[in-house]
Amino acid sequence: MTMIILKFYYFISNRKIPIFVLLFLLVLSTKIYLTEKDARNDQREKPKNNEDLVCSKVTLPAFEAKHADDNQVFLLETTGNKFLRGRQCCSIESIARNSGLVAKVIFKSTELDLSESQGLCDLYFNQNNVQFYTLNFAEFFRNSPVEGLHEKIEKAKVSHTHYSNVLRSLLQYRFGGFYLDLDVMILKDITNLRNVMSFETASHPSYVGKPHVSCNQPNGVSIKGQSRLENAMSHGEKGHIFQYTWLSLANEEFDPSTWAWGRQPLLTGRVAKQLLKSWDSLSLGNFTIYNTGQQYHITIIPEKSFSPVHHSRSKYLFTARDMAPSDWDELFKCSYGVHFCSHNTGKHPLKGNPTREAYSYLGPMHCPRSMKNLKQF
Repeated sequence: MTMIILKFYYFISNRKIPIFVLLFLLVLSTKIYLTEKDARNDQREKPKNNEDLVCSKVTLPAFEAKHADDNQVFLLETTGNKFLRGRQCCSIESIARNSGLVAKVIFKSTELDLSESQGLCDLYFNQNNVQFYTLNFAEFFRNSPVEGLHEKIEKAKVSHTHYSNVLRSLLQYRFGGFYLDLDVMILKDITNLRNVMSFETASHPSYVGKPHVSCNQPNGVSIKGQSRLENAMSHGEKGHIFQYTWLSLANEEFDPSTWAWGRQPLLTGRVAKQLLKSWDSLSLGNFTIYNTGQQYHITIIPEKSFSPVHHSRSKYLFTARDMAPSDWDELFKCSYGVHFCSHNTGKHPLKGNPTREAYSYLGPMHCPRSMKNLKQF
């Protein structure tokens, strides 16, 4: 382009052309050059296919209040890893495609190594409605209901689990929004769910392949009065009293030697009993909390809304018998998403068999881009 402009000026230099025409031609040629340059940059930043991707390390921007909005779902990578595994990429893709929300993936690490995962590299460059950030946990805890808890968590053996449990509620309290674990595949729009948590039974029999009696009934019965609510798939409005109370109790009671992953739903159930005076261990529906002259709403939804199979039975998502499409559809008909409980199913190899693997049945419909990298699952 530069050579063309030089030749053009050489051509007109020996001719009598009005100055305003020369200025017009100069502006036009400059605009054409910049347009072509921007087009080249856009093509480099958004490759057309996987073969064009330059998968390298990228520095993540810090998540700040200006990045928050009402149309968001938070996902957390708290181990310090600089990459995501294939199944995590599948979850993010399904959220971006189906939820109606923007997936905001927050890392403890300050950079991503896209060379570690083809699926992550593809998501980073090509998937709409996905944003990646880093977060300084110590700074984020300051001036909050859990100020000082950072130091205790750092000393724990499974600090990444505790960070995940606390940060999800703190992000919701400060900014509002949905939170989903990185092993949840979303099947449909969830924008109509506001201030929700799902009921969790202590245990129930598996009903894989059996019809649901009703989508509005609990999956089973709570044991020994242990009221459990699951916030691994939850929504909370900014400043909600439920998240504030949960954080305050966590700050008071946290003990790294006794807090296991199962402690979190029990604590959430205790908060519900404290705030919802009429709530018992099997009540579902809409509730109103009155606190200091303000009203807060919360909806407790059936467990099958995100866990069509109880976490203790999640291995049945990899079945020993053939499942027809109608069997899978019956299992998931009441669900907004499927919690695959990676601590139970993460070691199950994925072979791409849709009759035996829920991932392989749902994946081509809800995370097709990630499923192309099946070997990284």
